[in-house]
Order: sequence, then structure tokens, then C-alpha cells
Amino acid sequence: MINDFQVTDRYAKSWCWGSNCGIKARCCRPQNENYKLECKPGARVEGQRDAWGPWSTCPAGFTVVSHERIDLLDHRHPNDEIMHKYECNDSGCRAWCWGSACATWAKCCRVVPR
Repeated sequence: MINDFQVTDRYAKSWCWGSNCGIKARCCRPQNENYKLECKPGARVEGQRDAWGPWSTCPAGFTVVSHERIDLLDHRHPNDEIMHKYECNDSGCRAWCWGSACATWAKCCRVVPR
């Protein structure tokens, strides 16, 4: 099971506990080569176990594009905790972690000139 995953400007990685797992990066860029994406993590938020956590929001001028990271915090046995659900919308990103509290960061980007 995935205990932690992180997406940065250069890679996506996951930490798997008790099983094999993988993660695949989804890459994007503006069509106009005179522009680039500038990305940063949103606010770090912690949610309680077995409930939706709070929204990780983006700073002014940035747009939510995905999760940057979700980290299960309780480090219990893999059968006792799961990254159950996660979602992003205009409000930010949040996660529901079953059996464990979890920290969540939105991935926030904006288009800027090169």
C-alpha cells in the first residue's frame, strides 16, 4: 500500500509499505513555448483519521492542478491504514485516510513568461 507519495517539478515518487506499488507522473506544459509553468506546494494541512481532512489551498495567483503530496502519519500496520480517497477542486485538495491521520499538500501552478 502507498504510505506516502510526492510529486515535484522533476519526479513523482511513492513509499510503499507491505506491498509493491508504483506511481506514474503526468507531465504538462503550456502550448506556447514563450511561457512555462511555475509550481509550488499549497498549504500543509493535517486531517484526522477516518474523515475528510481540511482543504490545502493555493496562494493568490496560483491554481490547484493536483495533489503535491499525501502522507499517512500514524505508521501503523499496512492492513490498518489506507489512503482511502482524495479530491481536488477550485477550493484546493483534501484527503480521507482510513486508520491514520494524514498530511496533504495541493500542487499549485501558474503560467509565467520564460
